[in-house]
This record gives sequence, C-alpha cells and structure tokens, in this order.
Amino acid sequence: MVQSNLGYIFYRDMYADLAREYLINDRLIKKNLEQVLGVKTPMQATHQKVLDTAMPQIMQLKTAYPGLLLGIGYAHGLKSITSDVKMGFSFDHTTGMPVIPGSSVKGVLRSAFGGRGDVFAEEKQEYIIDILKQLLTGEHLESLNRQNKEQNRSFVSTLEREIFEGVADDLKRRCVYQTDLFLDAFPVRATNRLMGEDYTTPHITKDRVDFEGEYYPDEYGEFKNPVPVKMLKVNSDVTFQFQFRLCDSKVGQVVVTGKQKLDLFKQILLDFGIGAKTNSGYGQFIECEQVALIKDSVTFK
Repeated sequence: MVQSNLGYIFYRDMYADLAREYLINDRLIKKNLEQVLGVKTPMQATHQKVLDTAMPQIMQLKTAYPGLLLGIGYAHGLKSITSDVKMGFSFDHTTGMPVIPGSSVKGVLRSAFGGRGDVFAEEKQEYIIDILKQLLTGEHLESLNRQNKEQNRSFVSTLEREIFEGVADDLKRRCVYQTDLFLDAFPVRATNRLMGEDYTTPHITKDRVDFEGEYYPDEYGEFKNPVPVKMLKVNSDVTFQFQFRLCDSKVGQVVVTGKQKLDLFKQILLDFGIGAKTNSGYGQFIECEQVALIKDSVTFK
C-alpha cells in the first residue's frame, strides 16, 4: 500500500478547493487532517533501505513526552476555520515524512561547543571536554588529561572548526570528501501514531499585538481571554534516525574517531534536545535499542 505524502496533504490538499470558498469549511479541514494524524508507519521500506545504505554512521533516538515540534514558524492555516492548524510543520518534500533538516542537526550540535559570542562558552567547552574524557582511551586520553583549562578551550575551538567548518588543525581547509557531513533525520518507527495535535496558549500582554496582528490596549490584562492555537507535533515514542558521515579528527596529539564523534553527538542531543519549544519539554529524546548498524568512521586516501 502506497502511503500518501503528508506534507502535500497538509499544505496543498487541505486547501485544494480554496477557489470555491464555500467548500472550505471545518468538515473538509478535519477530513484532510485525519489523514495526517492517522499515519502509523513512519517510513516505507524503499526509503528505509536508502537511509540504511547512504551513511556510514547512524544512530536512533526516541522522542520523549510531549513530543517534537518542527517548523512551527512556517505559515499555515485559515483564520476563519477554527479547526485548522494555525502553525506550520517541517515535512520532507519527497517522502512527506516529518524531517529534522541536517542543517538544524548541525546547528544544535555546534551550539553545544560554545563558539564565538556565546555567553556560556566556557561552561560548554568544559562540557565537551567532560564527555570526551569518557570516550577517549589510551594515549589520547592521557594527552587530554595533561592539558590545562586554557589548552582545553583551545582544543574545543579547534575541534569545532574541524567538525563544522572543515578547517584542519594546521588551519588548512580539508577536501570535501574528508569533512564531516550531516544529513536529515527521519522517523523510522512509531509505537502508536506518528503525528498528533497539541495547543499553545499565547497570552495577550499590555500594549501588544497578538499573533493575528490585532492590537490590544491597556485595559486588557496579561492573562485575559487567552486563545488556544492548534499545532501539529510528532508524538512521543517515535524513533528518529540521525545520519552522518564522520571522519577522524586530530587536534594536537589527540585523535577523535568518527565513532567517538557519533557518541559525542548522541550525548549532546540527549542533553540539549532539538526543535522548537525545548524549554517547555518538547524536542527531548531518550535512548532506544539501536536496530541499524553503526559503522566505522570514513577514511579517504
């Protein structure tokens, strides 16, 4: 059975009769939305086969309650239809599946390294060092342990440039085939339904404009008449597959292998989460059984 493209349903089919405005009603919106919410199989076998063979390093993490929000800043929904979803969502164009773009994965991981301008740079660099001390072994661990605080900061900054910019320890840019690659993450398993509904309730503050552009004067209190806004989410207990092509990195006398980078990235995602509203509990992951094989790092000669 061929599964419908959820992104196409959500953004196009739901409003296919927009030219005939009298047909755009709650019943039509609910009917199309039920197709999106009723999906239980995240990824078809053909797509899964491509995912398993495309990247040398893959890992799987399961969404925790309340779920995962992606692309809610995209425009979506009709103001006149109360049952419509008023926030957008990030779907892959080809498969129609919820997707965490590789650029977002890369951005979240890099933010944990405490780059330039980060007010918590020192704490984050110590965080990276602490994780690496649990992953490294032998002479590489000994070399890291011999470094002082200032050397640790320099080490993390250099490692950050090599992983995310492809600039080696000697400040020379690596060949594209020797740089780390971050691909989109897709759902591969779901315990129950893949997608679900949720609501956010923005409050109207004094002298502010609400999300629909309406102005409210002073007499409206901060918590007066909050309007729930419907949004789409990935449910909890959905397994996402993260995919990378990771090469070994050498900083000074310390070598961080592709496998060790993968374990580092896994811990960052477990600690920081990804997606929107992570401070409200969304976008958090828990460990799950690794069904797909994690291969060794890539080496190009």
